[in-house]
Amino acid sequence: MLLARFKIQPTEIRNFLVDYSDRLGDIQLISSIVAVIITPATTVPLIIVSSISADGDSVILQVSGGEDGEEYKVEIQITTSVTNETWEDELIYIVEDI
Repeated sequence: MLLARFKIQPTEIRNFLVDYSDRLGDIQLISSIVAVIITPATTVPLIIVSSISADGDSVILQVSGGEDGEEYKVEIQITTSVTNETWEDELIYIVEDI
């Protein structure tokens, strides 16, 4: 599911929160981040460091870099704690040096 589109500059380092609390409900948490897949691969890569929030219901993405004029699709795959489901969501990052 496409969650959002963001514009960033290649020299920025920004944090983005992907909130799963509504989908998780009261009894589940995020048990792991299975993968963060970035496409396309470019000469100047988009760099993402991912972590699970302290409360266990969000993913934090620290985003930096990327090639000016490029649009990146970032796929996030997580697993849930109780039902052991794997969910996949997408974000779009547009890198634009202003």
